[in-house]
Amino acid sequence: MSRREQEYTSAALLDNITEAHVKTLLGGIAENIDAMNRETLKDFLSSLIDQVTLDPVSHECPVNYRISMDVRNKVASPRGFEPLLPA
Repeated sequence: MSRREQEYTSAALLDNITEAHVKTLLGGIAENIDAMNRETLKDFLSSLIDQVTLDPVSHECPVNYRISMDVRNKVASPRGFEPLLPA
């Protein structure tokens, strides 16, 4: 039960994460980057960032974040409880 509550809380937090939250997190890392272990930092960033694409024309660099939603509650209603379709 405790594990399920923690999973639900994690899923709720992920539903509300914004780009500003990610920028704040990465900004804190950037301030202390010299003191961090390089391998740990690479592992952390690779778990957070899915892909970074550089547009050679516009020089824009969009970041696609990897935020796993595997902790969502995936429960189907039992047979007989779904609304009946019109005949």
